[in-house]
Amino acid sequence: MLSITLLLVVILLALIGAHLADRWQKRQRRSQLRRKRLRIQLQDLEEILICLEDTLPERDVARRVNQEVMTLLEEIRLYERNSPEPWEARLRQAQAREAEWDTPQALNRLRESDSQIARAQQGLQKAGELLRRQHTRGQLEREALDLYLKQLSWAQLMISVISFVAQGHKAIRRGDYSVGQSFYKKAQSLLVGHAHPDPQRSQMIQELSQIILGERKALSPELMPEIGYNPA
Repeated sequence: MLSITLLLVVILLALIGAHLADRWQKRQRRSQLRRKRLRIQLQDLEEILICLEDTLPERDVARRVNQEVMTLLEEIRLYERNSPEPWEARLRQAQAREAEWDTPQALNRLRESDSQIARAQQGLQKAGELLRRQHTRGQLEREALDLYLKQLSWAQLMISVISFVAQGHKAIRRGDYSVGQSFYKKAQSLLVGHAHPDPQRSQMIQELSQIILGERKALSPELMPEIGYNPA
């Protein structure tokens, strides 16, 4: 009788041990999956930030994205208790990044290929989706959301326009005037077909007409500070 009882106790302990081990393994898998998702989200946000730094002169949207980055880094640091130093270093970098934005930064909306244009515009589109989620969560007022979406929309348009103008400049510099004219007209067509209220839009349309007519060589620097390809 004692041996049967002992056997039952051993079996019960084995079952309990197996159950606890299974629960521990499930928690570990959930934790690993959560860490993986957090790292993917962090990578996406940091790519959005790089795009915003290049293309959007106003820094409010970038600051909001950077706040999301810091929140993710704080959460990742909790999961990485055994080696938090790399994440703490990245958190300090994110904090320092905001301080750097107090100083005006040069824009670089010029992209060298259609794929680069699409990737940059996708980054701005993702920033808009993030802002909409913040609005849904009650973290962003509707008025501010509309303002930020207009800024992102203008930046998306400018990526294409500036890139096409630059391609036109490159063609002119190598003596291919018909291709240069084609790119200038393509850039102007985008501006004409877009209803964005930014006052620079009409000025750019006018100056592109002057470029097409041969009355000027490049856009005004305040409209297009990306002057690296400007014809001599």
